[in-house]
Amino acid sequence: MRKMVILSAAFLSSALAFVPGVSAGSPLADRLPDDTCAYIGWAGRTPAFDGTLLGQMLDDPAIVGMLDLIKQVVRSPQGGMDDSEMSKAIGPAIDLGCMALRHPMAISVFGLKAEPGGKPEIGLAVLVDVGKDKEAFDKLVQQLIDALGKDAAFEKSKVAALPCRTMKLDDKYELTIASSGDIMFMSIGLPQMAERLAQVKPDKSLASSQAFAEAMKAVGIENQQAAVYVNVDHILQVVKQATTPPEAGGAASKGAGIAPADGGIKPDPSPWEIVNALGVGKISAIAGAMQIADKNFFTRVRIFTPAPHQGLLMPFAGQPITEADLACAPDDADFLLAFRLSPDAAFTEFRRVLRLIDAQADKNLAHGMAELESDLGISIDKDLLASLGDTWTLCEAQSQGGLLTGTILTIQAKNVKKLQEVQAKIENYLKEKVFAAPKMQPGTDPELQAMIPQKTSPSIKVVKYNQAEIHYLALSKNMPVAPAWTIYKDRLMVALFPQVLMAAVDNYGLKPLAKDPEYAKLRAKVSDKACMLMYGDSSRITKEIYPILLVVGTVLANSMPGADKGGDFIYPAALSRLQKYASRDVSGLWADDKGIVFENIANGGTSSTPTLAMAAGTSAAIMLPTLGRARALAKRAASQSNLSAIGKAIALFGGEFNDKCPTNLGLLVAYRNMISPKALVSPASATKPPKVDEKGNITGPIDYVYFVLDEESPGETIMAYDPPENFRNEGTNVLLKDCSVRWVDMATFKEMMETSAKEHKRCKGKGYNPFEDSKK
Repeated sequence: MRKMVILSAAFLSSALAFVPGVSAGSPLADRLPDDTCAYIGWAGRTPAFDGTLLGQMLDDPAIVGMLDLIKQVVRSPQGGMDDSEMSKAIGPAIDLGCMALRHPMAISVFGLKAEPGGKPEIGLAVLVDVGKDKEAFDKLVQQLIDALGKDAAFEKSKVAALPCRTMKLDDKYELTIASSGDIMFMSIGLPQMAERLAQVKPDKSLASSQAFAEAMKAVGIENQQAAVYVNVDHILQVVKQATTPPEAGGAASKGAGIAPADGGIKPDPSPWEIVNALGVGKISAIAGAMQIADKNFFTRVRIFTPAPHQGLLMPFAGQPITEADLACAPDDADFLLAFRLSPDAAFTEFRRVLRLIDAQADKNLAHGMAELESDLGISIDKDLLASLGDTWTLCEAQSQGGLLTGTILTIQAKNVKKLQEVQAKIENYLKEKVFAAPKMQPGTDPELQAMIPQKTSPSIKVVKYNQAEIHYLALSKNMPVAPAWTIYKDRLMVALFPQVLMAAVDNYGLKPLAKDPEYAKLRAKVSDKACMLMYGDSSRITKEIYPILLVVGTVLANSMPGADKGGDFIYPAALSRLQKYASRDVSGLWADDKGIVFENIANGGTSSTPTLAMAAGTSAAIMLPTLGRARALAKRAASQSNLSAIGKAIALFGGEFNDKCPTNLGLLVAYRNMISPKALVSPASATKPPKVDEKGNITGPIDYVYFVLDEESPGETIMAYDPPENFRNEGTNVLLKDCSVRWVDMATFKEMMETSAKEHKRCKGKGYNPFEDSKK
């Protein structure tokens, strides 16, 4: 079963790997359920697509041969495929993906829902309009099933009166393969989800959804070659349901901390308060599309979120990038990223978000900054950040030193004189306090001094070059870099080597990228509102990395079975052939009142900066860490809820038995059902609730570590805690004797455990068991 899931993922991956980004209308949206919350559509190998460089590349015999070699490498023992059934299945899986890409297809997530605290129900669908290739496609599907052998226990059945093949994935979910007319579909989910997919009506389809239609209309691209849509609002609502404990009645969305009666402990922010503080809480949807016009790929993606754009979205709301902002980027640049962002405004926004999420962390930051400013003799915000402008560029060029090594970060200097003063103070601090060698105590024996090995310390060196003064850090003799910086004209430049800055000084403004005709042609097709601009030239990048490809590829080819018998294993293709299909592309990103917009134009073939697939990845990069953090905090909150319930139950138990604590937590379940067995396991672990008999005996593991205390124990003594490993040892929840619950970091937890250890030892064995007492 595990192998089948892996192969399903491999099939999808092989299909999506060739999509360069994301026919009138969104492909196959009329064949998907109207509650689809995530969708990718592909129009297939249209004549327009075949006319592009990418389309031509996929039919080039040399490129096809490379793909065949890759397939052989994957299937060979050297490629790690030591399972004969899996090895046989790789070929049909890749062939199936390649054939699917020649036809209109769609991948969607639908039927997503969850009960409070329950596991989400979800359906995954893959649709392919196989057309006249139905017989060949079905044959490949059967070859894949046959190759999997015992790993694919498919049974023939029917779904909505259609013949299908079904395989059980577990006791709840199953994989169904069926076809309706020219549409082949695969469904993973509950049995009824396959039924729904087979019976979608046009008026109840994704295409008929008003939210979907409005989102795609806002993207404003017709004749879509590819499209993507994510209903973020619906997904978040389901996540909220799934991460809310059933007994909490929605409390998880309102705040997670446990405050005592005097209000001394401030509640931790809820996951959704954190999401809102980060500025992404109002994202409702993501939509994007790609079209082919004049052999160019043009992509537009919109993230729907109303202004003002704060937190993580603030960098996208800057002023437009101008030609003057790119004066330091030479015309032989391989890669360029330019954006407008005020450092002092960004730092102010960072502090605002930090205060909302963790006020104590903001206080700690302020304290640390005050100490650092005292040592440096400057104000970080008023001197350093205020002296910097809002134009930033990251550029790699052949004339600067080549791939990676020739990369320079450039920041506009708003107040050059002030910035130079700040630079001098920082360097003096490093020389005197950080890099200075330790001094011997007066009177140390000279012979002893000579015996002590002298450790080489970094040093700051300065070289004057033309009109620039380049500073660099000389590290230990084994370090391959010498970080360098200079303030030249009105720019602060930083690179890994001083020679790179020397080249930049020589080339500054002579042949700027902005004046290059090919760049200008592409730039004109992306909105002039862009406050973030990306440019890439994959032809130049291919040329620079080709020596590595050639060496590695030849080793692979020579290691293939049969290579010593004259087999045709040539990899990679000739540089001239690869560069034929390479291209330049430009991407722009900006914000308006309705959200964030991303555009990309590529002049024909494989683009090096994000197209639709990577744009969707960018959106996910904004959302997924936030949702991951939200999920972790929701588990933390649910754990606090359990500990709070345990604390209250212990207080009730003590009120009935002369302030005595129970000998074990199972008594709280057995004696008048003060808590549920579920409260004995942490939501942050995968532990199943234990069984507790009528005498309080526990069968099975519990998570919370419990200590018996008495009425004399201080209120700050730890009475129970959630094992820190449940939270990746970042910290844990503790229940104190005063029945309050806190989240503490690991350092604080260790200190509190050391302080509590004496009480734990003193009270050991003092607990009370009412069942044993009645027995006596």
